Amino acid sequence: MWAAPALDPGWSRTGEWAFGQPLGQGGDQYGYPDPTSGATGPNVLGVNLEKAKNALESFLIPFFKKVMPVLRESGLTEMDCGQGIAQATLVAIDEGLGTACLSTAKEAEIKENLHLPESAKVLVLQCVGYSAESREAGGQRPRRPFETLFWLNEVGNPFPRDEAVVEELKRAKMLQAPAPLPGRQEELEYLQRALGLPDF
Repeated sequence: MWAAPALDPGWSRTGEWAFGQPLGQGGDQYGYPDPTSGATGPNVLGVNLEKAKNALESFLIPFFKKVMPVLRESGLTEMDCGQGIAQATLVAIDEGLGTACLSTAKEAEIKENLHLPESAKVLVLQCVGYSAESREAGGQRPRRPFETLFWLNEVGNPFPRDEAVVEELKRAKMLQAPAPLPGRQEELEYLQRALGLPDF
């Protein structure tokens, strides 16, 4: 909100921008309402809160209430949740923590044990903790060749590798030697004994 001349300067405006004397509305729940005048006169150039409030109450809020059941259907919210899970995983790794995402078909038991409401939907369980080994310890899970995973323009036309990108990913340790690394089985048996875990 800017202080403005006493007369409307006639600038072209879009959206909720308006010229006039503010009504001192809004903002109470966040600490302060809007002023009732500008710093150098009664008028300001700012957002028309009354018009914006009417738009919210007459269109946006009813619209989202109407489509909310559809937004809760499978497939629509999972995308947002997946992005959140991915970010949480990256942050955990960046902080030097060990993390793993777990899934199970026993959703009812999970909700009961975690005291979740009936309206909750379990997408994933994410374990986070301090690792007993380095993140590179087990080697990277073997993957199918790049050329069989990504296509260019049509299925069957392999997306070409960019060797400069491959080298950059190796330097960032995003591409590593595939599992299992030499001595991995012995390392797992040592961890099993150290943690008192049963045979599996």
